[in-house]
Amino acid sequence: LTERLLLEEGAEIRLLVSDAKTVQDLAGPRVAVFDGDLLDRRILGRALREIDVAYYPIRFFAADTWSRELHAAFAARFRDACVDAGVKRVIYLGGFEFRGESEGGLLGTDKGSEILSAGSPEFELVWLETGLIVGSGSLLFEALRSLVRNLPVLVLPRWADERLDSVAVRDLLE
Repeated sequence: LTERLLLEEGAEIRLLVSDAKTVQDLAGPRVAVFDGDLLDRRILGRALREIDVAYYPIRFFAADTWSRELHAAFAARFRDACVDAGVKRVIYLGGFEFRGESEGGLLGTDKGSEILSAGSPEFELVWLETGLIVGSGSLLFEALRSLVRNLPVLVLPRWADERLDSVAVRDLLE
């Protein structure tokens, strides 16, 4: 996404990451990197200061309760920081969260957009629900590539037959 946004003339980008080493190759005159605890209100405030559009592509993949709580806490703090900073638009890349079979199925809709939109008429929320992102560089694609390269046989559970919506990385970026 950062590389795609840099194609736009005059675009200046701020990246909020938990470890700056992961994006060091993107840092440059038009890209500022803010790193640290993503739940820290001061870091969020500094990263969002004087920003018109904020992207919310953060994903929490673990299925345990702690991760759901962490996602909810971050979404609420991000929303509040956007309001405080006067952000005009938030683009939310929604998706799915994994559920156990005891909860009635494999996937459920991510609740981040509901948290971001609750009580926040101060900014426009653009919600893109993508399904699974497929393409070189996506987490799903890289995990599947690793499995295929390293496992001669893979036994799958029944739910692996389930049909899922997906989107190509290129289409998502456009």
